[in-house]
Amino acid sequence: MGAGRAIIDGDYTYYHGFDGQYDTNYIDIEYFNVTRQGRPNSDSLKSGMILVHYSHDWIIKDCILYKPEGWDIISPMGADDSPYSDQDGIRIYVSENIEIDGVEIFALGRDAIRVFASKNVFIHHSDIGGINRGIETGYFSVAIRIYSSGGEYKTDNIQISNSTIHDGWQYEGDDSAQRSHAGDWIHIYGDQTANVIIEKCFFYNNKEFDNAYGTATVFMEWAGTSHITLKNNLFINSHPIGGGIAIAINHVKIFNNTFVNYNHTNEGSWFVNIKGTLVPESNSIYILNNIFVQLSENNYYAVRIEKSNFSGIIDYNTYFKKEDLEYLVFQNGKSYNFTEWQAEGYDENGFFGNPNFLSLPETGATSGEGKYQLSSSSLNEIGNGAVITEVTDDFWSTPRLGTYDIGAYQTPTDQIIQKPIKIRIK
Repeated sequence: MGAGRAIIDGDYTYYHGFDGQYDTNYIDIEYFNVTRQGRPNSDSLKSGMILVHYSHDWIIKDCILYKPEGWDIISPMGADDSPYSDQDGIRIYVSENIEIDGVEIFALGRDAIRVFASKNVFIHHSDIGGINRGIETGYFSVAIRIYSSGGEYKTDNIQISNSTIHDGWQYEGDDSAQRSHAGDWIHIYGDQTANVIIEKCFFYNNKEFDNAYGTATVFMEWAGTSHITLKNNLFINSHPIGGGIAIAINHVKIFNNTFVNYNHTNEGSWFVNIKGTLVPESNSIYILNNIFVQLSENNYYAVRIEKSNFSGIIDYNTYFKKEDLEYLVFQNGKSYNFTEWQAEGYDENGFFGNPNFLSLPETGATSGEGKYQLSSSSLNEIGNGAVITEVTDDFWSTPRLGTYDIGAYQTPTDQIIQKPIKIRIK
């Protein structure tokens, strides 16, 4: 897998490539390939090709994790027929101060990274799905699972940035029976899970498909989970049934993201879904400066609001779809087109129209190769976003100075094409 790299081969016998339990602290793991770990055969045995358990101050850098036991089984079972015995890539359990930098995970099976009741976990510049791995690309059910169980077990300050998460659902093909575990690429839940930032990440599927599977690209649930920010991300050709971001918690901010969907067969799916009674404080949800582009031919909503008394802020967003314009957004049992949506008090400063990206692939099969930056024709998006103090730069770390563009990319000041102005000549 690479000249000069050390290989930890579990021979499908050993459960962990690295096993750090109970005050195994100040560990630096770099440039290892970890493979062929066995799956624990009971729930009492913790999974994890790399296991960090009741420990602190770890760095896991430039490692490649792949092909544990049963990675390619559609519904893997343990030796005792337990469905919970799948292997995880990296498992962080009641630990703190953990950095995951430049890690590649593919052909995994269940959770690429699992974070439970841990604090100060930083995941960045990593690839979950694999880099040029051919038919072994993807093969994970959940890229990053973040959760806690309340009480003394709290998860706090988790940052995911500058990473690529892709093609996780590809198994036997485009069939309706995918894995037995729902494919939520990032799943955040549990009582006492707070302060999660997801920024500058690229989510995509390089494939055409008819059968959606899983719940959402980012699924957030349980009332004790709160203060989640998603900014400057690309969500392209999502495979889960919901497609985008499912919100069933409080205090969520969705700023300057770009969403593009190609082909979903699921009627009534969405880019952003605000769940019903699961959102007690609906005034704590902000959706600003996003681009929603729907290219498929069905009733796929940009925003779906199930909360009956929703009072959050949705504004400065761009919407575009080719047909079925009356199914642009959905609230409390009714569909709206853009004009009707504005009449309801949303997106007063928003736009409907083609954002004119630099390059928009025609099909989802090459969606990972698109150039979703704004072009000189993106007149609605350039300079028309809300100024948000929490968003200081863009997907490429280009500073956002003065006026803000809509979407994940900011046009550099020296490249801004001035909008035409009307001049009356006598």
